[in-house]
Amino acid sequence: MTAPADSRSTPRWPMALLAIATLLLVAATVALAIARPASPLLGPLIAASCLGTLIALATVHLANRPVTSDAARLRETLERIDEHLSLSDTARRFVYREQELEMLKLTLERDIEAGHFEAALRVVEELGRGYGLLEEADAQRTRIEAIRGGQVRRRIDEGLQRIRTLVGNGDWSLASRAAERLQVRFPDASETQDLTNQIAAARHRYAAELEERVRGAVHEQRIEEAMQGLRELDRLLVGDEIGRMADVAQTIIVAHREHCGRTFREAVARHDWSGALTIGELITTDYPNTRMAEEVRELLPGIRWRVDPSGQPPPGDGSSGEVAATPGND
Repeated sequence: MTAPADSRSTPRWPMALLAIATLLLVAATVALAIARPASPLLGPLIAASCLGTLIALATVHLANRPVTSDAARLRETLERIDEHLSLSDTARRFVYREQELEMLKLTLERDIEAGHFEAALRVVEELGRGYGLLEEADAQRTRIEAIRGGQVRRRIDEGLQRIRTLVGNGDWSLASRAAERLQVRFPDASETQDLTNQIAAARHRYAAELEERVRGAVHEQRIEEAMQGLRELDRLLVGDEIGRMADVAQTIIVAHREHCGRTFREAVARHDWSGALTIGELITTDYPNTRMAEEVRELLPGIRWRVDPSGQPPPGDGSSGEVAATPGND
């Protein structure tokens, strides 16, 4: 609805007064010009007459021009607002149906892109229940479930690959914790069911195989290999499992210590100073409280100088006679 324009004019009596004043001023100017043309007041009166005439003409023009009042424009705006508010919710939905549908679909795509699938499903429910688009709602619901299933599948695969990598690196504790997190995150996935138990079983199998290899290495006098396996078993076994290797662990340690002392003596005898330095540092690290380690520790400064003679030789510089007095075993 549009309000009619409110046409109005300026009241007539002010214009009449203005016209009379202007005529009197013009008449006085004309009379003065006839009677006293040399009067000093004639110039100002002529200017005032011209100005008064212009003002009068402008006032008449503005007074006779129809205008639309601010009150009329405000009344028109209020009538439109009232017309809109008088519509029912259902009527407004029909009026703005296309705009609302467009906003709903835009919100749906943003929720899907952000991975907010529950929010997206609520928008789909509104499409079907509120706007009667049942077929489109079913299609969108199927689409959302497919996208969500693909993302879940990808995250599960990534988690399983990480667990396989940790198991391959022998990081059994990290693998077990990663499996627990994956199972909590995706409890309904078949791949996560009993995953921690599977990792524990794999660790037990690997430990049993490694134990057999260690025992075989001891039997065949492969002392370095046996010691390396024992160190790995020490990190791998937990709780009561450690007792399984108690019968062979001491044998391996003693044999390895004797092997290190023998290797050190042989390296010194060959003047293989780099080899002697390597095995000597190993002795002081692995068996720091033994008499052999104390004797080797005294010889290491001279051996280091022979490996790198750029510096000053230490007191008792590790001459062949001194170094040859290599340690024995405890």
